[in-house]
Amino acid sequence: MSEDKRTEGEPIIPKDISSDIIKIIDAPEEDVVPRTFIIADYLRDLRREPALTLTMDWHGLAWARWAKAFLENGDALMRGQERTATIRCTEQERNEAANIFASGVKWINK
Repeated sequence: MSEDKRTEGEPIIPKDISSDIIKIIDAPEEDVVPRTFIIADYLRDLRREPALTLTMDWHGLAWARWAKAFLENGDALMRGQERTATIRCTEQERNEAANIFASGVKWINK
């Protein structure tokens, strides 16, 4: 965990968690611990980071909803942690999840 040791006025450089999250998403589902719990533990360890960013390919509607929840996490918002989420997908996939992209998840056309 890194402490926020920026000087005043220095820009926040978000920690890119994309590769770690993709590894968890792509890993076989464990019988005992679902992937969402593993991700929650991982994010808990990063709670002191001032900003997190996530870019991932389309992994279905459920993971798109998770990206939206990642952005809207109340604990992170109360701590002032900045978060961004971007999903690479087709226009058809984007239309399938229009409300998710309308609520702040960014889209990159695949």
